Amino acid sequence: MEQHVSTREVLKALVEHYLSIYQYETARWHAERLFAHAPSEETRHFLATCYTRMGRHRHAYCVLTGLATTGTVCSREHAELHSGGQG
Repeated sequence: MEQHVSTREVLKALVEHYLSIYQYETARWHAERLFAHAPSEETRHFLATCYTRMGRHRHAYCVLTGLATTGTVCSREHAELHSGGQG
């Protein structure tokens, strides 16, 4: 008998696995795909957890507050801050 596993379940398992072995960048990559595939509070939390464990607390905040789904807005803000606000 063939068992069907959803994409969401596979991505969630991969995020949990890579977080457990301290491969945060890989976990983040899968968490971004998980959130894009199945946006929810749970998948948003997975993505924010990846950013937090990577020490990227501002990105985690942006994801949790809805300012950015993958931290892109925060990245732009961060770059502007460090370039003297120009750009």
